[in-house]
Amino acid sequence: MVGEYRRYADSFVEIADERIQDEVSAALDGGLLWPHPRVGLNPAFEPGESVDDLVEAGRLHPQAGDVFRVGKSTDDSRGHPLVLHRHQAEAVEAAAAGRNYVLTTGTGSGKSLAYIIPIVDHVLRSGTGQGIKALVLYPMNALANSQYEELSKFLDHGPWATTSDKAAARPVTFAVYTGQQDQREREAILTNPPDILLTNYVMAELILTRFIDQALVRAMSSLRYLVLDELHTHRGRQGADVAMLVRRIREATGASGMQCVGTSATLSTEGTSEERDARVSEVAGKLFGAEVQSSDIISETLRRVTPDREMNSYEFTQDLASSVSAPTSGVVDKDEFLSDPLSIWIESTFGLAEDSGGRLVRATPIPIAGPEGGGEKLAAATGISSAQCEQAIQRHLLTASRLPGQAAGQSVFAFRLHQFLSAGDTAYATPETPEAREVTMRAQRFVRDDRNRSYLPLSFCRYCGQEYYVVRRTATDSGLRLSARDLGDTSDDDGEPGFLFIGPQDDATSRRHRDSNDTASEPDAHGEGPRSGPWPLDQEGI
Repeated sequence: MVGEYRRYADSFVEIADERIQDEVSAALDGGLLWPHPRVGLNPAFEPGESVDDLVEAGRLHPQAGDVFRVGKSTDDSRGHPLVLHRHQAEAVEAAAAGRNYVLTTGTGSGKSLAYIIPIVDHVLRSGTGQGIKALVLYPMNALANSQYEELSKFLDHGPWATTSDKAAARPVTFAVYTGQQDQREREAILTNPPDILLTNYVMAELILTRFIDQALVRAMSSLRYLVLDELHTHRGRQGADVAMLVRRIREATGASGMQCVGTSATLSTEGTSEERDARVSEVAGKLFGAEVQSSDIISETLRRVTPDREMNSYEFTQDLASSVSAPTSGVVDKDEFLSDPLSIWIESTFGLAEDSGGRLVRATPIPIAGPEGGGEKLAAATGISSAQCEQAIQRHLLTASRLPGQAAGQSVFAFRLHQFLSAGDTAYATPETPEAREVTMRAQRFVRDDRNRSYLPLSFCRYCGQEYYVVRRTATDSGLRLSARDLGDTSDDDGEPGFLFIGPQDDATSRRHRDSNDTASEPDAHGEGPRSGPWPLDQEGI
């Protein structure tokens, strides 16, 4: 993928000057537009009770034990027991107590179950077909559609699914209501509102204001749960809009007992865990228009899957070096893999870190290669070359992906690659002769350690690759002044936009460009033609 993107980026770049071309090529080779992908591990979570345990304790409806099981299918309607993470079980407790709560856990932590289980439990207890009991608002339709598929996995299979019409047999009904539904689907939802309605906040606004959707508003008179997914997307003006929407929903439906639930991976990252919880509760309270206690900000509780060893000890360092140097092996036992020093090092580097209070948190993803990558870190710890360390890390992660993890369908180290692609900017050079000028691919004003030399952006002829400075010329009392401009900014409000060429009048490159085609007249028209001594340069204006 990266190779294809590079070929695309190179396809429209024509640079005649060898020094600039070398600088651009070196920057691209160094990953300027496609840096090394960052790697992060999905951590293991502290387990909580199973759904069956909560049913047996009377905290969930008995039928919830049939609904929330994993691995169900047409051939196996029973599946396997579902063991919750601790944060999911804590969310179920908060919901049962009638409190508003926010789940601030990372990707892959099962946030949706933290509100879906309480919602389904409430419908099972109060009865289906009595109006919309839960309204779940997503920032994007794709998330609503994904949640629909997840609900289908639980509610399409079970003892109740004895007919071919799975939707009709569901003990709890649910539907997506966005702009993607056709007229027939919308009419079916309006005629028979589901127990759970999945939509986005824009459509929720339309439901409140459009006459054709008033049946849904009336169906929300006994609304119990209002869920805002991905709270961190609601900031600034949009956050104010969503906050007002929540208040209007409460007023329009008359649902006095409505509980508000929020989920987010990144609402606050500063301070201690107590300070972060207090900040999140304050923001959530403003959005919900209702109190959210700090104790009801539920975060994930992580655990290690590898043994806890003293990584700075001489013994561990020696064992780690031996593991990195070991040849590749065939079949690997899971327990043997987890006790491997390289597994311990990878989990501690790519997977887990400790916050200021000593609590395990997710480590910031880092690349395997590069100056700040895992290969360099492992090389510093073992004394082995970074190239060999990078290969060992990659080999170990791929081995981990083939070993079963704690839950069904998961690997022991479920790693994620974060690949960033940039559209790029342009090259910059000091306004000097080609032999003397400094060239960079980083947008900056001055040459490092020399504030008397400034950078200007460059533009290149599509036909011959001749470089021009992209500037604006302004007349001042002390003479003409040049300042940088964006290529697309052709307004003359603050001076005359143009192109500046610096080089000998009879330079071969200049003659080639003048003779190539009449597009060379564009810089000539603005910049009075190529010449070696253009206009006086006001350093403050560059």
